[in-house]
Parts: sequence; C-alpha cells; structure tokens
Amino acid sequence: MNRIATALVLTTVGTAATAGIIGVDFGDQSNITPGNYNNIDHIQNPVFNLIDTDGNGTGYTLNVTDNFWPGSNQSGAPAGAGDAAGIPSQATADNLFGSLSAFGGFTEPTGGFTIGGLDATGATTYDFMFFGSRMGVSDNRETMYTATGANSDFALLDTANNTSNVTRLTGIQADANGEIVISVTAGPNNTNSFGFYYLGYMEFAAVPAPSTAFLLGLGSLGAMRRRR
Repeated sequence: MNRIATALVLTTVGTAATAGIIGVDFGDQSNITPGNYNNIDHIQNPVFNLIDTDGNGTGYTLNVTDNFWPGSNQSGAPAGAGDAAGIPSQATADNLFGSLSAFGGFTEPTGGFTIGGLDATGATTYDFMFFGSRMGVSDNRETMYTATGANSDFALLDTANNTSNVTRLTGIQADANGEIVISVTAGPNNTNSFGFYYLGYMEFAAVPAPSTAFLLGLGSLGAMRRRR
C-alpha cells in the first residue's frame, strides 16, 4: 500500500524524523483491527488518545459528531490489493455507512466525525487517506470525503467492488480550536437507489510546514555554533 508520505524534518547532522501515521478502522464491534490501530465500531464511541502505527499515544481525539447508520456493513473486500494492499483485512471487510434515502427506518444522508487536539497555529497540515468497499454490487457507490478545518477539500472514491483504490486529501489545516471535521456522503456519480456511501478505513499524518522544518534546522545550527 502506498502509505501517507510524512514530511521529513531535517537536522544539522543529516538525520530525519517522520511524524507517526494514525490508522483508524471503521466497522463492526466483532471485527476490530488488533495491534497499533484505532477502532470506531458501529456503536460509534469516541477515542480520546489515538495511537500511531508504532503504538505511541498522540493526544489526538476522534469523536463521531454526525451519526452513521446504527450498524455496519460487512460485505467489504476480504483483503486489499494495489494501493490498498497492507490495509488490515479487518478494516477492508467492513464499513460504517449511511444513505441519502431511508433504509431500515433510518436516514443518514451524511456521517462524520471530528478530530481534535491538532495544531491550531497553522504551522502543521494534515494528509488523509480513505478506503471503503462494498462487494457484489453492479451500481456506482461513489463516496465523497470532505475535510474541513481552517481550509477545506474533498475527494471521491467509487466503493463498489473496490479492492485496490484509495483516495487522498492533503494540506488540510486545523481550525482555531485545533480540529478538523471529516464528513462522508454519497458522491455526485453515485447511482445507488438509496445513495449508500461507505467508510472502512482512514489514515492520517501531521506534516510540519517547510518553513517550520527550516527554522528548526537553523535553531539547531545556531546552538551548535554557540557550543563551539
């Protein structure tokens, strides 16, 4: 899988450090992803300290602030391929979902969540990757993922019979409260009669602004000169 490319912070001794990647599995309570992943099941409880894929706590929070359908879809891809290779099979196989029209007594035309505890200064941007899948269908189930903080952007993904495609958003800044809101709904090319949309997995990472990395390098260089 082409994981999110995290920014390199240059130092004066030629080494580099990368920000941690945070992986989130959205799906059924009985099919969570073990290990260094975060899980939002169909009960949609918040996570107050997201861990990165190295198991480190980040202090970031994730809270479902716009409910998805009160259940999960478990007809996703049994495994990922192509750009989705490496996503855990527990995450590709199930989804949180919603629909533009009433389904099972519920209408959830949008679902979404808020990520908090982010850098509110604008010195950091955040890159996102999304995956969703609904196998065994013959229509277009395009899903639109929108990220809104100090700026906003959206990305589209046809989740119908998807095993290998992901979609990405880059350069999103948190708002003044240190938050980014992710909203999920049907895309403009969705032809399903209910307007089903899906979210199975998300990765995101912090990317320090180039000017920040440069200033960090200058600061280290100045300290070295003073010591000399």
